[in-house]
Amino acid sequence: MRIRNSAVDRLKIKEVQLAEVERQVYIYKNESERATLIAIPDLEWSMLLPDTQDEQELETELVMHLFTLMDDDDAEHIARQIIQWLQ
Repeated sequence: MRIRNSAVDRLKIKEVQLAEVERQVYIYKNESERATLIAIPDLEWSMLLPDTQDEQELETELVMHLFTLMDDDDAEHIARQIIQWLQ
């Protein structure tokens, strides 16, 4: 008998290149809250994104929050990558 952990089933772990280093990105979709938690532990950064936003709004919000940790080009690159993973 196999027991499934639904929380683990909704967790994705991806990698993104930043400053020539691979960083793990954790993406957890919380169906009951209608939101997605994005975390990059190496940067001590996380963010909760409501599922009600469209792609452009999500990208803008991600860039604004990531820009506090890195330059604009890196923030835009990571935001676009996260948006692709969310689709």
